Amino acid sequence: MAAEAQPQIVVEVADQPPSPRRPSRALKPSAKAREAMQSLEDVATTSRRAASEYHAGGYDARSTRVWDSIWSQQPDRDGEVRYTDAPGGDQRTTRRNVPNDYRAAKHDWRTTRDTRTQLSEELRQARDQIDTLQRNPVAMASSQPSARGSYAEVARTPPSSQAKRVEEKEKGNVQVADIRKAIETEARAQESMGDWRCAAVVKEARNPDRVRVICRDEGEVQLVKEAAEKISVPGVRVLRDQLYPVRVDNANRTAVLDADGNILPGAAEALGTENDVNIAKIAWLSRKDTSKAYGSMVVYVTKGSEARRLLDGRYFHLVGESAYTTVFAPREGPIQCYRCQEIGHKAFACKKPQRCGRCAEQGHHHKTCQSVVLKCVLCRGPHESFSKNCRRFEPDSSAVGRPHRSTHPAPRSGSADGVSQTNYSDARFTSCDHGSDHRAIETAFDTSVEDRPSETRFLFKNAPWAEIRTRVAANLERIPWDGNVQQQTDRLMAAVTEAVYGLTPKAKPSPYAKRWWTTDLTRLRQTYTFWRNQARSRRRIGQTAPELEQRARMAAKEYHDAIRRQKSSHWNDFLADDANIWQATKYLQTGSGTMGDKIPPLVRPDGSITEGKAEQAQELLTAFFPPLPARIEDEGQRPQRAPVHMPDLTMEEIEQKVLSAKPWKAPGEDGLPAMVWRQLWPVVKDRVLHLFRTSLRDGDIPSQWRNAKIIPLKKPGKSEYTLAKSWRPISLLSTLGKILEAVIAERLSHAVETCGLLPANHFGARKRRSTEQALLLLQEHIYKAWRARKVLSLISFDVKGAYNGVFKDRLLQRLKARGIPEPLVKWIDAFCSKRTATIAVNGFTSGRQELPQAGLPQGSPLSPVLFLFFNADLVQHKIDANGGAIAFVDDYTAWVTGPSAESNRTGIQAIIDKALDWEKRSGAQFEGEKTAIIHFTRNMERFSEQPFSVKGEVVKPKESAKILGVVMDRELRYKQHIARTAAKGLAAALALKRLKMLSPRTARQLFVATVAPVMDYAANVWMHACGEKALSWLNRAQKIGALAITGAFRTAATAVVEAEASIYPVRERHAQAAASLWINIHTLPGTHPLAMKKVRTTVRFVSPLQKIARVAEGVRVDRMETIQEYAVPPWVPRLRPTLEADRGKAAEMVNKISGIVIATSSSVKKGIVWHGRPCTGYSLQHELARL
Repeated sequence: MAAEAQPQIVVEVADQPPSPRRPSRALKPSAKAREAMQSLEDVATTSRRAASEYHAGGYDARSTRVWDSIWSQQPDRDGEVRYTDAPGGDQRTTRRNVPNDYRAAKHDWRTTRDTRTQLSEELRQARDQIDTLQRNPVAMASSQPSARGSYAEVARTPPSSQAKRVEEKEKGNVQVADIRKAIETEARAQESMGDWRCAAVVKEARNPDRVRVICRDEGEVQLVKEAAEKISVPGVRVLRDQLYPVRVDNANRTAVLDADGNILPGAAEALGTENDVNIAKIAWLSRKDTSKAYGSMVVYVTKGSEARRLLDGRYFHLVGESAYTTVFAPREGPIQCYRCQEIGHKAFACKKPQRCGRCAEQGHHHKTCQSVVLKCVLCRGPHESFSKNCRRFEPDSSAVGRPHRSTHPAPRSGSADGVSQTNYSDARFTSCDHGSDHRAIETAFDTSVEDRPSETRFLFKNAPWAEIRTRVAANLERIPWDGNVQQQTDRLMAAVTEAVYGLTPKAKPSPYAKRWWTTDLTRLRQTYTFWRNQARSRRRIGQTAPELEQRARMAAKEYHDAIRRQKSSHWNDFLADDANIWQATKYLQTGSGTMGDKIPPLVRPDGSITEGKAEQAQELLTAFFPPLPARIEDEGQRPQRAPVHMPDLTMEEIEQKVLSAKPWKAPGEDGLPAMVWRQLWPVVKDRVLHLFRTSLRDGDIPSQWRNAKIIPLKKPGKSEYTLAKSWRPISLLSTLGKILEAVIAERLSHAVETCGLLPANHFGARKRRSTEQALLLLQEHIYKAWRARKVLSLISFDVKGAYNGVFKDRLLQRLKARGIPEPLVKWIDAFCSKRTATIAVNGFTSGRQELPQAGLPQGSPLSPVLFLFFNADLVQHKIDANGGAIAFVDDYTAWVTGPSAESNRTGIQAIIDKALDWEKRSGAQFEGEKTAIIHFTRNMERFSEQPFSVKGEVVKPKESAKILGVVMDRELRYKQHIARTAAKGLAAALALKRLKMLSPRTARQLFVATVAPVMDYAANVWMHACGEKALSWLNRAQKIGALAITGAFRTAATAVVEAEASIYPVRERHAQAAASLWINIHTLPGTHPLAMKKVRTTVRFVSPLQKIARVAEGVRVDRMETIQEYAVPPWVPRLRPTLEADRGKAAEMVNKISGIVIATSSSVKKGIVWHGRPCTGYSLQHELARL
């Protein structure tokens, strides 16, 4: 039975008979009881004496010795450093710690007082029993059975009762006298029991929520059990019988089951008599629908001694046959009710209507179900509701998850404890059905060969750009400048695509093409084919030609050896080019999500399966863009900020975005990457500037920029890729439209930082703000709460489908309220309206479909900053000693502080109510599975496991939660996160080691770019908890990476290979990260939350930031420059560089320029780059004189 959420009173029937020879003898405490009582009184006396001395205000040597004796017995309750006073010690330290220890002693005194009260109650009940026996010994003797059993027989009699539900509101309101009165009233209702009384009803010393009823003999045990099952005391439930399971293997099924697979009536009694045990029930483990004559079962005996006897004997008698007994280890899993089929409770406590576990219909049991169509109540899948293969029974699919490649041979004998699988494509993985100990793990792969039409691929790297620029310039001269945004865009795109598509060479793919194939291999293949055919012809006519056979074998060997050498040589040449290094790293990441992921037939929510690529595309679009809630509450009137002034677009800010865009990033539907616009910029820049200005002036966007080409990618770690929610969308947009979006995003970011349009605690998608800074800010407040002897309770939310679920009207309203000018708001309205999409599914591209609820497009540079405005009201929260909040784009985290976790419930509930109110007004949805609550404390007395209710779902406080990529436990030990980081670093290092024939320089570059960042993410948050053992975990990945760089032996020392590979040790990288953090903190502007945080050195609960401050205590920071997010606005002209290769012409150019001239020069010699930057003083003096 699952444990109740709150403490409850439990009645348990116990059997403790009095002496049969002296029924009227007075009961006295034993020697151990008297010793315990005396020791408790001594402690209580010491506590009272110490308390009186403390209140008197004396801190003499005597009181110090008393406190020392108490402190030596108390554990560290607050996680702080305890100081032991001694005569002549520091009285200031004593005064600081005495109040804490006084509270601890007072707590022990209260415990002692409760124990004494309980012992007094037991003594009073014993005196009442003695008085009853003395007043009416004849009646008591008549109530006892004539045949009295031995002490062993009475002691072996187990308690038996029926469990009852305890109401939450009635817990804690039950007294021992109520239970005693109810049992006595029920027992006296029987004949000849009119004056019967309980021997004793007492509470357990170790468990105050459990009450024991003391009985005199076995007959009275049965009487009390019957009475306890009938009483109805609010807040009380009766413990169920204690049963001991024993597994029995090789059991004859005909002796236990009937033809229908049900347990035979009387089988438990018959087997119990045969084995001389008391069997309460039997459960059959093996499958009942098989034809096997023998199987496994579980027998539940009522006594622990009998269970031990069966296990020690190793045999179980079964109708003349022998079976084998072993310890029964039940499979752990969620508790399920077999009445309503839901998870979280059992049938005896269920008040919901009965539902069939086979067909999911109401009104009948699954044993009487006649339906042939199976349907699960939990996941609506085509299986029984109590099937252990249901997806709802898989809380962590990573335990088994996706299969891994294995070349180990299967065991020759014994059970199949492992599965070997070789030579499969990870991209073909569809599902993995697992979860039962008696069923095979079924993994499904889609091996069908699909027909993917080949698309035309242009070789832009081989394009004649000079000729293309000439033709584009000629095309643009013939088209007018007037017209609306759509007309100008159509003309510009027609002029550009005509030249680009017409002059760019096209790829000619072949299904038989090999990148490593050469003409020499073709010649060798022809030679091998000739001699092979000659030898084959002789064999067909029955002649033997040893010379031809030998020539054919030699030609075959030469041909295949050449293939192996050419493959290796081609791979080495491929890695020798630095531009191909990052492409090679993608080959190492299995299942990372590529454009070629094959999508299997998808299962709809109603259980049906899609047929054809068109239905797959429609199902994915429906899942990616869900509709908004039917009702969205109004926000009412909002205070309006004065609009921020923004000038017209300039050529320079557009040109900066064109040149800084990634040149070969996947383009949209037009197929033009950013490199095309970079090459054509000299001839199209005036047209693009005019087009962009017209778009902002009219508040309109062409249809080409509204359309997105969606590529579904796998979400890593999912067990069922037949569900649409296991895929995520990537939107490929027009590169020209993304350039304008990047320009507007830069302007909005500048307005945010200079005018303070967003909360300062809003991290992410902003300059000079990172996840590490957000985590350090949160961690500082946790340590601050601990120093104040408080608990910081945190709740974290995650918005489901953040960008796609943005309600456009609410976004525009909030943009206006925070000062965005009206023309720009009008343009953003057009940006979010009338959006269309096409989706690519297994080579099939669907037609354009209008998206009723598009939200913000994924992949747009403007979407992140717009989402910050969307949820700014939720994050707007002052950070102080009582609480605060931070956010990183769509991850929202808030906290409150208080004396205990229980006292923080009101604050956490207020945060939940605020978040749900924002959700109703915004049309967004929080993802319930990712909502996490954690109480940060190192004192268990201040911790609470009381759950919270969020949108009807029960959310229990966790021991650890993942906050912004870091697993934070409630004590901030970071053991789980460090182990997880070491595992990821080891996987990255092993992937690097798979690349063969890398030069040390290239391998080191890959290590610094792929392995080290995985292990060093947010290191300043957790590196203080990285001890020697945790450091050894990280050094494993460090050593493997160093071996991949140097090629050294595996037994080489870690420090040696690190030095040979020229990579920094883990500790050194952590020290560099700490130094960089300390410098960055002192260069942050005053509006940054971390810059406003004053770092003071303390003795108790020293935070990681304080440890860094101690190390850097001697470093001068008063002269460090404050670096603003934006030195100048985006539209202000910058310094224009001029490149001149000839030294003489460069000197003449400098003399012609008026103003400050900074000349730079560089050269390469022996692999070292030399760089110089002189500043001409004459030009500086001339400029100053001119001014």
